[in-house]
Amino acid sequence: DEPPLTAVVRGIRDSWNSVPEPAAEAVRERLRIVAETPSLAGALAAGSRATEDAIVSALAGRAVTPPAARIAAAAVVAALNASLLEWAVGTD
Repeated sequence: DEPPLTAVVRGIRDSWNSVPEPAAEAVRERLRIVAETPSLAGALAAGSRATEDAIVSALAGRAVTPPAARIAAAAVVAALNASLLEWAVGTD
């Protein structure tokens, strides 16, 4: 079994790679709006709890302790949110 953080990163990477290219541009535009609107950026953080909960549930099937699952999920979701918002306002 791989460590919880590795499993979470792998799962998110696999999910993102399954998004078709045209949809990725639509996601980028929506995230650009979120990044440029402080109240929406706060809502993104608040809405991330559901994603964390889904990750914690997925890790439960891997014999990961609840605290380790929650920490891994929170760390990855926070990093993902920050990365996506930076990507959304970037030019690459």
